[in-house]
Amino acid sequence: MKAKLSLQPSLARTSLGVTVVAALLSLSAASAAQAPAGEPVPKLNDRHPFLGPDARTSEYPVRIPMKPVAETGPEFAIRGGRLFDAVSGGVRPATVVIQGNRIKAVLAPDATGWGADAKIIDAAGKTVMPGFIDMHTHVTYPDRASPFDEQGGEGVGTLRGQRNLRYFLAYGFTSVRDLNGVSNAPFLLSQWSAADMIPAPRVFAAGWIITGTGAHATERPVIPSHGPDYATEVDGPDAWRSMVSKAFKEGASVIKIASNFAPDEVRAGIEEAHLLGLKVSCDCETIYTEVAVDAGVDMIEHPLPRLGAAITKMAKKKIAAVPTLQVYQNLLDRADGFYGSNSPPFTVVLGDMVTAFLDHGLSHIIVCNGHSTNEPLIGQVAHKIRRERGIMIASLNLWRMIPDSVWQEMHGAGAARARSHGADPVTSVGLHLTPELMRMDAARPATRSSAFGLSTTGQFASAMFGDVELPLDVTEVASNGVGQGDPTLASAESGARFSEWIVGAIADFAGHFRRCDPTRPHLGPLPS
Repeated sequence: MKAKLSLQPSLARTSLGVTVVAALLSLSAASAAQAPAGEPVPKLNDRHPFLGPDARTSEYPVRIPMKPVAETGPEFAIRGGRLFDAVSGGVRPATVVIQGNRIKAVLAPDATGWGADAKIIDAAGKTVMPGFIDMHTHVTYPDRASPFDEQGGEGVGTLRGQRNLRYFLAYGFTSVRDLNGVSNAPFLLSQWSAADMIPAPRVFAAGWIITGTGAHATERPVIPSHGPDYATEVDGPDAWRSMVSKAFKEGASVIKIASNFAPDEVRAGIEEAHLLGLKVSCDCETIYTEVAVDAGVDMIEHPLPRLGAAITKMAKKKIAAVPTLQVYQNLLDRADGFYGSNSPPFTVVLGDMVTAFLDHGLSHIIVCNGHSTNEPLIGQVAHKIRRERGIMIASLNLWRMIPDSVWQEMHGAGAARARSHGADPVTSVGLHLTPELMRMDAARPATRSSAFGLSTTGQFASAMFGDVELPLDVTEVASNGVGQGDPTLASAESGARFSEWIVGAIADFAGHFRRCDPTRPHLGPLPS
């Protein structure tokens, strides 16, 4: 075991963002350009049978043999804390002894099996746990502080990545899977991290995206993080093989491909990667997902559009899905939805996630929902799970559960003006948790326009004709996106109080719900 542990407070700070639930979308229509039926999928070249059981190798997938060396250096004993065991899933008092970059021993809490010169780390009140792993990140991507003329530079990209890797390490991440970056910067960071030349987690880098001409990340107009500095356009099976080999040469731990591509191209790339001992992950959508699955891909990134046939094949072939939520954030926050897809993304993804939790023995599931229009969709999934599995899942609307008394405490007589879509409580919570992301200089009170000659009222966007509601998009009646309230009334102090109340309410409900049988709602909670 390499010693990459993370010490986290026993009660972690809770982030009150948008719903923690989202995931796979439905996808891909049948394609006439499928790989021939029955053709064997290329297998991954596993190097372990060629290595001795105690062989020392590089830590990356190719497992290059290395000269045996004895662990040297001082010992560190982390004692007084609780140890989270990721294998058993349990937590227990324990002492962890580290020497060099290896976990030397896990001892009973009262044991003293370490050298006299060992450095003692007091972890009282903390939990010692394996480091977190980020399965999909881009540490060298430009950010808002990156000048336009430096966004595609390998040097400045490497510096950005080094800065971001320090952040990852500070927050307890000891491994990251970097799935695209500027030029060779991800490979450089991976190599320097492996050699302990920079403070960083392990970096399992893909390097650049391999894709067809004019395909994903190469489209015009070129935007930050897309274009020739980030993706390589290749055409034809031989060119795909060659580019995979080039990525392997530079130090890739995984191969990242993206649609569009032809079946013979993607199959050639996957065959070459598997011969080299590397897995292949695909950022693809619609028909290309199924083409990649038929070609033997190992992982599918993002919840992009694909139909049930592709998902069924993925499950049958045990192809991993990495349901990064960032895609949903972009689609919902910037475009108000997943337009142009025939997938029912939210309900399919939520249902799939809840079913997976149940299949793994979890019985008490709470959805913390930060987007009110998700409520009917969550209800659909909850009723379906109840009918099919006989178990109830709970849903908490984080913002609407705040009682009037807290609103009065924070805003007094102005509570009604402060409360609405685009205003509080979200604005105040943002000022409390992420003030650096808030643009209060752009905040304006709601300005509502009429629709169909009718007034538009409520927190969201509806024209009302008596009791008849005509649902509209908020941007059709409120040009600045503020449904009704006044975000200028928000404050970090109010955000701290809202956050405190919400976290407490969630904890109270979780304590109650855990004593209930979710399959027998007619029974009360068991005694504490």
